[in-house]
Amino acid sequence: MDSLINLTAFLLILSLITEKISDFIKLHFKDLAMEKTDPVAENERQRTIQRVTILIGIGVSLTANANFFSFFKEIISLSWYQFAPVNHILNVIASLIGCILTGFFLSTGSVFFHDLLSMLFEVKNLKKKLNTQAAEEFKNIKEVDQFIQRDEFEFLQKVTEDFQKKLMKIENVGSVTLPYCEDKPSINVYVNSQFNTDTLIPKKFPYADLNGKLKQIDVVIIKDFEPVLHATILNPGDRIMNQVPYPKNAGSLGGRVFHNATNDALFLTCYHVVKSPNQLWNNFNPKCAPNVVDNNVNIASCGRIVFALRDMYLDVAVVQPAPDVVISDLVNGIGIPIHTRQLNGNDRFYHTRVKMFGMMSGLKEGIIYDFGKSVELPYQADPVTPSHKHTLYNVIVIQGKNGQFFSQGGDSGSFIIDDHNYLIGILVGGYGNLSFAMPIETILTETNTKII
Repeated sequence: MDSLINLTAFLLILSLITEKISDFIKLHFKDLAMEKTDPVAENERQRTIQRVTILIGIGVSLTANANFFSFFKEIISLSWYQFAPVNHILNVIASLIGCILTGFFLSTGSVFFHDLLSMLFEVKNLKKKLNTQAAEEFKNIKEVDQFIQRDEFEFLQKVTEDFQKKLMKIENVGSVTLPYCEDKPSINVYVNSQFNTDTLIPKKFPYADLNGKLKQIDVVIIKDFEPVLHATILNPGDRIMNQVPYPKNAGSLGGRVFHNATNDALFLTCYHVVKSPNQLWNNFNPKCAPNVVDNNVNIASCGRIVFALRDMYLDVAVVQPAPDVVISDLVNGIGIPIHTRQLNGNDRFYHTRVKMFGMMSGLKEGIIYDFGKSVELPYQADPVTPSHKHTLYNVIVIQGKNGQFFSQGGDSGSFIIDDHNYLIGILVGGYGNLSFAMPIETILTETNTKII
């Protein structure tokens, strides 16, 4: 590993030399330095620069005898003295070809070798990490993956636990949280209006990460924290339905959001959960929408639908809570989702674990099976359209844990949250051990809302 790292570092230096020489030449030739307004001329300029860079890379490679073929030998030679032009002409030709190949690689730029070097260091650190656990026995590859992908969030929770407890002992401190913002952790300290001693709270919290590297977490003081109790508190996963519902139709409260412009507290669920039969699927009218009711609090009215949409991508409703109703942020058994994120290829490849708390299923765990898919779902009739099937696109597909069901009827509207408490979607339906969710970023954009 060390020899491979040394080789990559050497090639990184050669690529930097190649770039500097190429930049020097471009600066002294006006035709290469000046961008062209004509697209055809500009493309030709770029091709010329690439050809010049390749020639420079070959020249640098020949000077250093950076023979591509010698990189696969145990001992790498970087000089020409051992070749005799007469006795070893074939070796010289092979070395020339190898240097030309290396020159092509050098012309790709230093970024490639920089990224490769970073990756090699990560592999080396991972190897050290596994060696430190030589006494630990892994029963299967899953246990190895769990060890390698140690949860940084849980690590930070443990590292900052004592510090958070000390902060809570400070007078007029009401709460302390450890959220992530743009993949960067911070310690948020919520204080009431009587707090006036900022010097008691440090600005930074130092700690050593999993690799022993010293880092710091920003400590943010958030003032005017005045929590109050209300007569009715609704929780994510509570049963909700329309006051004039379809027969046997109910679903789950998703969770609290805020309007982007007014910052008013709202909550999300699926449109088919709270829709009344007299509303249209494709043209929601807020003026004739009956109130939503909560079936767990004496069938009391808990809010009014202010926005609903069912189109190619969404089946979502936004509900404004009644004046005496507060929506809790805490998802039972999961925690508070304080950020959102979009899925990427790693979620599909590593089958990211997700959780949900639904009205019927309670707390359930599953994995990301796929995303960006389409699914055809059955919908009941409205005043214009009879019962029909409607296709939703860009759907997240979730598979139940160990082949079990992840969701069932009545869970629609529930928040889908990953292992790091990032909100990723809202459940909309399912079939067998597969469940379907709408991406949260699309929902927040179309409803003009945010979660914090």
